Amino acid sequence: MGVECGSQAVLCEYPIRLDTYSGCSHGCKYCFARTKVDIEKVTMKNCAKQLRSFIEGKRTAVTKWCDWKIPLHWGGLSDPFQPIERKAGASLECLKVFAETGYPVIISTKGKLITDEPYISLLRKCNAVVQISMVCSSYDKMEPGAPTFEERLSMVSKLAGNCRRVIVRAQPYITGVKREFLANIPRFAEAGAYGVTVEGMKFKRGKKGLVKVRGDFCYPEDLLEAHYALIRDACHDNGLAFFCAENRLRPMGDSTACCGCGDLPGFRGNSFNAVSMLNGIECRPTERMREVGTAHCFKAIHQSPGSTSMLAKESFASQMVKEAAVYERETRYHTEEETLAFTRWLKSTGIRAKEVNELTGTQMASHYLCTTPGGQTAVPTEEHFAKLRRSPKLRNVPDYILRIVYGGGFRRYR
Repeated sequence: MGVECGSQAVLCEYPIRLDTYSGCSHGCKYCFARTKVDIEKVTMKNCAKQLRSFIEGKRTAVTKWCDWKIPLHWGGLSDPFQPIERKAGASLECLKVFAETGYPVIISTKGKLITDEPYISLLRKCNAVVQISMVCSSYDKMEPGAPTFEERLSMVSKLAGNCRRVIVRAQPYITGVKREFLANIPRFAEAGAYGVTVEGMKFKRGKKGLVKVRGDFCYPEDLLEAHYALIRDACHDNGLAFFCAENRLRPMGDSTACCGCGDLPGFRGNSFNAVSMLNGIECRPTERMREVGTAHCFKAIHQSPGSTSMLAKESFASQMVKEAAVYERETRYHTEEETLAFTRWLKSTGIRAKEVNELTGTQMASHYLCTTPGGQTAVPTEEHFAKLRRSPKLRNVPDYILRIVYGGGFRRYR
């Protein structure tokens, strides 16, 4: 299926993703999609037909909660304009549909092909915001199959005026390139970009200075806040808009719609989302979202047995509220010292992986019992910890463990 809700995207403003390919030949070393698909294997998805059906209002089980022309995010897991497109043409067919219908779309790409004919002429007829993923030349060695930073900067110049807006997508941002990135901001403005959207790198392994946020190791909030303040000021000094794609710091942006199109007519996103709730932004569900049976899109998050029947009894609205509560608990973050202190203690009790999984109803034992520095260590949510305490082995819990789990040893997610 080409048009679908992503696992974490469903919690945000633009949750519906379009991918015309599976896999990506850019081969970026940091690509998060590596954990979801084999990016080395690039195959085409014949999704122009599904795209047209969606535009015509024919919703599937995962999209029936949405009854308006929500913008699609094209290029969530694979670049639509990577080299294979020149031969396969799957994205060209979808671009024709967008040009014909004027349906709002946000395109994320590094591919130069979008600036060639017939693509750019079709793009001119589309209702499109184009995001060019780029940070600085230091990234070139991490993006071996992609156009260079300088080539992408020239793409911005070619695209400006041929679409609604061009946004520089600095995702992921690595703190070590701060000076180089700041020096590029005037160049983005000169090339014709409308704004910049930034999100920090998420690491799968821990190292000194990182904190654990859900399944990732991330830069501390205060460090990113300091960097983003400098980037925001530099953007504003050069006439650029600034958007923050960091869930922890979303209100720092000029708009909470981090794609850079929240204020564009016809680009109405889903304001009723977990990120808005956690940042104290008022949001209300639509009538369609309140209908029972519209929560199937959350299946992307819940892979456990029985989740399908559970979600069938929920509405999109009721499930989003539940997900926001879980998200808040799980995104409290811990230092590596705290997570290791917890996992070493839990392992010392003698509890076995099978018992951990049975008690919590998850497959999280490998995380909760991991004692390897830099490994996939994790502190359970309050709900999971309460279930773990049913074990006779956990009758006596030290105070320092309670502080870690219940909030004494870390700051809460904003």
